[in-house]
Amino acid sequence: MSQHDFEIANQTAANARTDINNALQALASLSSGNSAPSTTYANQIWYDASNNLLKIRNEANSAWITVGEVDQTNSRFNPVIGDWKILLSSTSLIFQYSGTAKGKLESNGDLTVVGNVTANGSI
Repeated sequence: MSQHDFEIANQTAANARTDINNALQALASLSSGNSAPSTTYANQIWYDASNNLLKIRNEANSAWITVGEVDQTNSRFNPVIGDWKILLSSTSLIFQYSGTAKGKLESNGDLTVVGNVTANGSI
């Protein structure tokens, strides 16, 4: 885990090289850490290691937007779209809304939905 303010101060060459290497390490690790970086920038990416969430800073640099969940156990990425999350298991896609399962699409094509289904047009 590595975070950096991405500002390289005037300093000796050796210290500058260390500072640059630390900044590059933070960049390469997506500023990962258990808490948000103390210095933030619009559109900055941060891996929230305590919650396994990938986040991006909004354009106004005022809040983090969660774009996905990293399933470290199964080496999978689960996208987050607003209050929706799409989970991938070995045989299905599970759709959650605010943490509650709302549907499942099985690899054999079976679709399970919680709630009403409305269809328009022909299939």
